[in-house]
Amino acid sequence: EAALILGRLTPRQREVLYELVERGAGNAEIGERFGLSARTIKVHLMAAYRQLGVHSRAEAIRLVLTEHGDWLARERMARRQRSAAS
Repeated sequence: EAALILGRLTPRQREVLYELVERGAGNAEIGERFGLSARTIKVHLMAAYRQLGVHSRAEAIRLVLTEHGDWLARERMARRQRSAAS
């Protein structure tokens, strides 16, 4: 189920969602990380919210932490591995 729901997101939406959940980053901070405007990040998040069936940052964070913790753990591990390899 978790893979199915999160699999609907684009790679960028997943990256932005990860930054939101893992770091609690705001739109401007996420935008700086990816070289995008805060407005573009907002657009990505709004699209992700629609796919996830939520309406706010708080709902998205709660959904990921309570129902998709396995995805979050896999993302953390993949990012650590990529970081260690570079």
